[in-house]
Amino acid sequence: MKRLSGFFLIVCLTMLIGCAATKQAKSKKVSESGFMSPEIYAMMEDGNKEELEAAKRYLAENVDWRSYNKIMLDPIVYFAGQRDEGEGVSQEDKQRILDYFFNKLHKAIEESPYVEHATQPGPGTLRMQSAVVDLGESHVTMGAISTYIPQIGLITSIATIAKDKPAFVGEMGIEFKMTDSSTGKLLVAGIDKRYGGKKLGKGTDSWKDVFNIIDYY
Repeated sequence: MKRLSGFFLIVCLTMLIGCAATKQAKSKKVSESGFMSPEIYAMMEDGNKEELEAAKRYLAENVDWRSYNKIMLDPIVYFAGQRDEGEGVSQEDKQRILDYFFNKLHKAIEESPYVEHATQPGPGTLRMQSAVVDLGESHVTMGAISTYIPQIGLITSIATIAKDKPAFVGEMGIEFKMTDSSTGKLLVAGIDKRYGGKKLGKGTDSWKDVFNIIDYY
């Protein structure tokens, strides 16, 4: 049962394991996009970082996870609402990121020994809905400069303290919820945002930080 519960937490993105390639945003830096209803947002609480939770999350009580053995994964959407995050990002890049994210989640379900992938609602089936709610690509050249030159590194460190986000790195925000596919009962919901890490070897792809964040989830 412990292993089964752990799997669901991972799939729901409420369990986050530490990784030097990414950094979680503080809960006060995470805002609602409108992807979910106001009622769901109202039920959320700040996640416990020490317990590796999402920045904001809701987890239903008294859920018999053993009664679920299938997951129906909805297509992942891009939803920025009224915010400016992601403006200027090409449709091609957005689609590439969404496809990569969906394929990663789908593969995780297929390879799990505890659940299987479902294509329609039914008994014992969870429905997972996810959205990328903001995107930001990294500035590869400036990131490299800030790593190598101490003076610029000091400036970016000060900027990081002030803004929570490391300078020149990419970022990605998500919202997600999981419901009973038969009844529609909400079981899990969360909001999270992560930044790329200040590390060498990221290559020249300005979206590498975002792909690292997806791998992390």
